[in-house]
Amino acid sequence: MSLPILGTWATEANYPSGSNPWNSQPTKVAPSPDYFSPNTKPPAQYFNYILNKVYAQDAAIESAGIAHALNHWSALTTATSLISTSTVVGAGWDAVNSRWLALLTSGGNNAFVYETLDTGRTWTQASSSTPGSAPTSIAVAAGACLIGVPNGGAVDALFVDATGTLHTAIVIESGTPSTAVWVSYLSSFTWWNAYSVNQTGGTFTGAFNLSGFTIPTTGDWGPFTSSLPAAWQSGTNHVGNVLFAQNSAGTIGLWAMCGATAGTDTAHLMTQTSGPTFTDVTPSLLAGSVITGMAYDATEGLFGFLAYTGASTYLFVSNNPSNVSSWVECGAWTGQAQGLAVVGSVWAVGLAYTLTPDSGARVQISSGVSAVFNGAGGLAPFSWTQCSLLDALPLTLSSSGNGLLVATAAKMECSQQYGLL
Repeated sequence: MSLPILGTWATEANYPSGSNPWNSQPTKVAPSPDYFSPNTKPPAQYFNYILNKVYAQDAAIESAGIAHALNHWSALTTATSLISTSTVVGAGWDAVNSRWLALLTSGGNNAFVYETLDTGRTWTQASSSTPGSAPTSIAVAAGACLIGVPNGGAVDALFVDATGTLHTAIVIESGTPSTAVWVSYLSSFTWWNAYSVNQTGGTFTGAFNLSGFTIPTTGDWGPFTSSLPAAWQSGTNHVGNVLFAQNSAGTIGLWAMCGATAGTDTAHLMTQTSGPTFTDVTPSLLAGSVITGMAYDATEGLFGFLAYTGASTYLFVSNNPSNVSSWVECGAWTGQAQGLAVVGSVWAVGLAYTLTPDSGARVQISSGVSAVFNGAGGLAPFSWTQCSLLDALPLTLSSSGNGLLVATAAKMECSQQYGLL
């Protein structure tokens, strides 16, 4: 559940230039005194001031409710309490069935999908398989999930369809020198996406199934390598991760090739649109940094990513909904931050910390309505508050749109869902 967003009112600092009598005057002024008198004509700026405040309140109320939900978490679930000697690989939200799905491995190549219908209080095994190699990622959409499996020289997958049926031995692309494969889903085109990569440098291959949920069990999906930007086709980068986010309409997908070591490897950003068309949008501010998180703010229509320099981490947010080439710094932390997600207009980030005798990670959330455009046409500063603790930096920090799941390789926990308090 979320509140209806009214939009904005009188965000301009001054009236536009021209011959009208309001030229260069402010658009809004706080009423003085704090009431209107009978038979008087208050200035337009008074009304603009009042409506500007009213239009901002729905976001403020929503943010307060979200923040309350994100300060209430399930008990930490250890991976080994679900399966002996298991580790967490990834997780995602299934909006069709209102459940979190988590991918775990045990003893190498085993793949187990667990579900929780009560925000992490209990977990139940949904499916299991033993592919040729250990799975590396999971994408969840429309009641189904796709699991990426690097299988020697091939890129394979497991597919759990909306009925819960497990399909195995799906060959996405053969002959690719891959050591990891990441998968995603672009909703408006019903595209399942897979990227395979040799993490020590080499060939990057994009493979796509364009037929919705009809997943081929034999044959290649057909690579689109030649359509990728040059930086994504080959290189000497070490690749630590590949991240994906999409806008609300599912018409723009933003990929991040993250790099492994700040100052040594180069991070890249790439958009995916209809066609498919791929465009490199790597900003110069990423020089010397690796990307450690990426997310999309559906309330404001803005993308964001974390850039780790080796000494500090910065959150950059796109300056307007239609431009992923212009970015504004909205957060900064000493040390490494990893994992980024958005619930409503509240942003969440995972931060490492060291305290005697404990160390681990904390999750911080943005407070107030700082993502809303300010009167100058840019983004207002973000402020942050702690909402959860973990044993290590998040492997997964994922949003359901109303709540969060955060996981390390060993532990998971879920926040309450906003609207289900």
